[in-house]
Amino acid sequence: MNQRADFQLLVSPLTVAEVANTQEFGDRTRRLGWVLEVLDHWLIMLDETGSRVAAGGSVRHRFKLTSELQAFESTLLEIPDFRRDPFDRLLLIQYRMGDCDAFLTTDRNTIWRHRVILRELGVCVLTPSEYWELLRPWAALWR
Repeated sequence: MNQRADFQLLVSPLTVAEVANTQEFGDRTRRLGWVLEVLDHWLIMLDETGSRVAAGGSVRHRFKLTSELQAFESTLLEIPDFRRDPFDRLLLIQYRMGDCDAFLTTDRNTIWRHRVILRELGVCVLTPSEYWELLRPWAALWR
């Protein structure tokens, strides 16, 4: 990662699958390589914190969900799109598990469409270009 800025980018295995299966990326191999490097870093961090994914079972059983995360999942299940799309629901749970500041996405079908509701739940949804606009004023500091 960056030597001066303290950015941590977390990637889930579901994100890797989405990148691998997306036709829109011009240079999928390069992007997939980058995503896999970030995933490797994230898995090492999960091992250090003891929050690693366990094998088998439902979402609730595969992850060590705290009561707060269980309540978050229950709230997501009240939204029809997240009830129908367990992958996006799981990505949001992983966002909370990672104690992230922002959820970056270019997928406008589910998570982006509900960004106002998600903001009320403590999830900041941004596109990469919106994130860059936040960073741009300080970009020269990290060169």
